[in-house]
Amino acid sequence: MASRRKYCSPTCREKARSHLPTQRTCPQCEGEFTTTLSPKRMFCSPECRTAAREAQTETRTCPVCEKPFQVMRTIRTRYCSAVCRRERALDEERARRLGQAQPQRARSRFD
Repeated sequence: MASRRKYCSPTCREKARSHLPTQRTCPQCEGEFTTTLSPKRMFCSPECRTAAREAQTETRTCPVCEKPFQVMRTIRTRYCSAVCRRERALDEERARRLGQAQPQRARSRFD
């Protein structure tokens, strides 16, 4: 059976854990920064990270009122407002009580 050890000694393990200073370019502000933290760090500051995330918006269409609305890509919002969300829930409840087929939901990438 093969050994599951990743490093040959504790010294090698500690050497791999220590992060050497790395020069990077922030994709948001194009500024140069040096990091000794995680090698996966991309942004120079929390502000740049937040700005980059907020810049990733997309236009979706509300399945109730058919109006387009802007939302961040990382948010799973399906309806443009709480009013539309409640209206859809009321329609589904009404159809369930009357024994009718439920109205077809618009398919989204989250279904």
